[in-house]
Amino acid sequence: EEQSNACLTMSIEPALMNIPFQNSNGAGEVETLEEFLLEIGQYEGNDISQMSFEGWTFTDIDFDDPQVELQWHSFNWAGSVFYGCTFPCPDDEMRSRGARVVKQMDWLPFKVFRSFMYTQDELEALDAKIYKFYMTDNTLNAKLAQQIHDHFMQDSLFDYLEGKSVVSIMGGHQLKRTSPAYRDVALMAHRLAKGGFLVASGGGPGAMEACNLGAYMFEKSEEELDEAIALMAANQDPNVEFEYQDRQGPSAVIAKHGKPTFQPSLAIPTYKYGHEPTNMFGTWVCKFFSNAIREDGLLDISNAGIIYTPGSAGTRQEIFQAACGNHYAPDGKEKPTIFYDTEFWNKNSIPEVLRSVSQGRPFAKWIIESDDVQEIVQKLVQFRDENNLPILNPKRLQSKFWIRKEVLDKEEDNIETYICDAEQRTERRKARDKRANLRQSVQITDIADMQAPVVE
Repeated sequence: EEQSNACLTMSIEPALMNIPFQNSNGAGEVETLEEFLLEIGQYEGNDISQMSFEGWTFTDIDFDDPQVELQWHSFNWAGSVFYGCTFPCPDDEMRSRGARVVKQMDWLPFKVFRSFMYTQDELEALDAKIYKFYMTDNTLNAKLAQQIHDHFMQDSLFDYLEGKSVVSIMGGHQLKRTSPAYRDVALMAHRLAKGGFLVASGGGPGAMEACNLGAYMFEKSEEELDEAIALMAANQDPNVEFEYQDRQGPSAVIAKHGKPTFQPSLAIPTYKYGHEPTNMFGTWVCKFFSNAIREDGLLDISNAGIIYTPGSAGTRQEIFQAACGNHYAPDGKEKPTIFYDTEFWNKNSIPEVLRSVSQGRPFAKWIIESDDVQEIVQKLVQFRDENNLPILNPKRLQSKFWIRKEVLDKEEDNIETYICDAEQRTERRKARDKRANLRQSVQITDIADMQAPVVE
């Protein structure tokens, strides 16, 4: 294993490093109450009423937290925007003070205004309900809600990607867990993740599951990865018709190694193929309603290259969609296109077609065919180092990526100023419950409060 990862040790001078997705999570974009407390903590010692929140955006935050005491009426909210937030005062009061308030659409089985991508636990609880909604509710309001959801899902994705080198692995959903190719794909992902890449897939079964499994196991040895693949095969549910329907095999691996919490394993599925459950090995699941946004987004974020394993029409669409971007990319902005299983791809003449249209373009040198796992990894490391892309430190994966680094670096001591004692929390909870009951009784004409037809 040491030998297989020897090529991954090259470092880059920080001053020369190309920071992907830089400034995605900029100043004034706040997604948690903790982040807000850290931001205002920098203003400590000054008149808080003079702190302007004009142009700030707050998403899906409960400001009515009984554990926190804020000088709410001292803040100058003019020009601020709140999506899906809850306040310790009526919404109309916030509007009267110059804030733009857009509420969650509570009739939906999902949040349209999101701060984060889905976790496995959240998706497990909601996935079937959301898919049923997607398949049965074709009203204008439902379609609008899907578009808004996908916008905030994409924003949360870019926040997460800042400073990361991303390799995506594409391939078909029919790849069997017992096949040698499944093991190769998992091994590629494992070595890439261990070597400082974030590894992404389309989030489904087959090659996509193998990709996320390998990255999920990045802290384990390759022998343990092999054991995990064998464990899935040994525990597969004998009553399912298709392997992608099986959850017992993956559950056995999760039971042994724990749920994904910070591993560099990203899944980007779509409700268009919602009949195929999202695989269980992505730390974050960026699930879109629109497959067009999902497809284009998955290719676009792959700043360190794409590996294509055998697949059908969907995989081939991705090949040529990415090839168009590579063909017109300026020198230095092209991305590696790597074909794994050369016999399969040459039978379809796809590498030959790409080479014929890429002659004389910078893209041409990064069309690669290989069946050697380590050669593929080495080529991607070479590309990363030539383009000064960052090597992902595992500790960074456990950091609060949604909080600006310059704010987080000032420590979290400022938060203690706003934490209430037990007695204060009890009183604030009672007041909050009373406000919540009042909110339910108020009729508001905002589009976010329009009732959609009930879907049985």
